Amino acid sequence: FGATFRVNYSYLDAQDATTHETVPYVARHKGNLGVGVLLAAAPKKAGSAPHLFRIFNDELSLYANLLLLGERPRRKEDSRSPLSGQAVIDMTLAAHNVYWKGLDISISCKNLLDKEYSDPSPSISLPPDFDMILSDIPLPGRSLFVEITWTF
Repeated sequence: FGATFRVNYSYLDAQDATTHETVPYVARHKGNLGVGVLLAAAPKKAGSAPHLFRIFNDELSLYANLLLLGERPRRKEDSRSPLSGQAVIDMTLAAHNVYWKGLDISISCKNLLDKEYSDPSPSISLPPDFDMILSDIPLPGRSLFVEITWTF
């Protein structure tokens, strides 16, 4: 059994070099919290034949990541509220050395809690007296991925 932890945090005070105004659509605060857990299987008995339908050979890994993103301001001409902060969880379960050494299979779930969140869309200026604002760009809901890798 083993565990790894990672934490990163970014603070960004982005300002336009000419106007010295805050750059729109950029979060001041962004961070990630991650944990990985290695779960080793019980040692094999000497001389035991591998099980034909064995799924997990020697070890499993479980990874979780929490993305934290602060509020993102809009351009001053944009009357919409700033985009609120977001917290999104991703998780991956990986089986190592499945059937053969070097064959790994992982299942990942992005946006595990199916959080609705979006990236900002800019406002579009059209001819005078006609201003159109698009809705924000929705990001994917819960998504599942399967990955198979073979190292030889």
